[in-house]
Amino acid sequence: MAKNFDGDNGYRLGALALASMAALACQTSGRAGDDGARVLQQRHVDAERLGQLLSSPTLSSAMGKLGDPWTRILSAAESKAFTDDLNYKTAAGIGLPELLSVDLDVRGYAVQVVDPLPGSPAARAGLKTGDILETIDGRPSEGRPWKEIMAALRVPEGQTVELGVRNRQEGLHSVKLKSEPLAAPVLVEGQATGTSTASIQLRGFTDRTAPDLAGLLASLEPAELELDLRDNPGGSVAAMLAVAGLFVGAQPVLAMRGAKGAEEPLKATGEQRFTGPLKVRINEGSASAAEALALALRYAKRATIVGRKTFGKCLVHDLVPLSDGRSLLVTIGRLHAPGQRPWCAEGVTPDTPG
Repeated sequence: MAKNFDGDNGYRLGALALASMAALACQTSGRAGDDGARVLQQRHVDAERLGQLLSSPTLSSAMGKLGDPWTRILSAAESKAFTDDLNYKTAAGIGLPELLSVDLDVRGYAVQVVDPLPGSPAARAGLKTGDILETIDGRPSEGRPWKEIMAALRVPEGQTVELGVRNRQEGLHSVKLKSEPLAAPVLVEGQATGTSTASIQLRGFTDRTAPDLAGLLASLEPAELELDLRDNPGGSVAAMLAVAGLFVGAQPVLAMRGAKGAEEPLKATGEQRFTGPLKVRINEGSASAAEALALALRYAKRATIVGRKTFGKCLVHDLVPLSDGRSLLVTIGRLHAPGQRPWCAEGVTPDTPG
């Protein structure tokens, strides 16, 4: 696996979820290689910097020169597994979905746990943010293609996978996880904390997050709110912008630096539903879209951010269908607050530690 990455010009491996599914309709010549190569030339985040590398006549040769393990071809089955992971719809597994729960550490390129799904075999076994998966069923993880790693972690129901896990507390130790049916997690949950205050926890971002949050706000009717984004691995960019809209209304809150250096403003969507004082709580398990929401609310001067520094993921991907039935997962941008640097690898620093 290529290792020519850094926190700014390179890739923070593991990223924000898709901006939209199949957002690009390519003009194709009928050959999958042609339309895929054109997608890379037109949409890859580093198309300008890589220049002639992306002008290779075939998709495979262009991808071989990218040095971006997240940009890859997915079969129809792999595409379904990927989108199921992203939307918290995986029927069975060990609780380590792609983009949401496993990543590659930018310093050592080891497979790293972000946030295991609550209640899953991985969570019950004690896996936590920052754990390194050194081996999977006895095979070293470092240097293996990301596609192989995810295939090894997507264990059919009833089968077991053995992970060699390293952390500061326990050193290297073995964890055996048996795949089981996974219940859909509750992503929005909250309660009153006083006569006029409430706390709401968001555990992920799907198309249901904003509507469910709006309903909870209407039910609780708080004058002051704490929004808890701790141990939130992220999800859909569009869903995150809909959540931001509940607090700021429709206005620009972020920007995405994409292909050829172009900068696209990203707007919060929908109608503002809460106007009172807002505190957002984060930690090292707040990743991707959760980091983006915290940064967006701070940029709009709507929230005070408290807690600990976040994980540090800012890439955006899109899944593009190819003419042969496969799909191309392509890195299309880096998110940042307007006028600021992307937070890849650095994370979001709270206003108030605690």
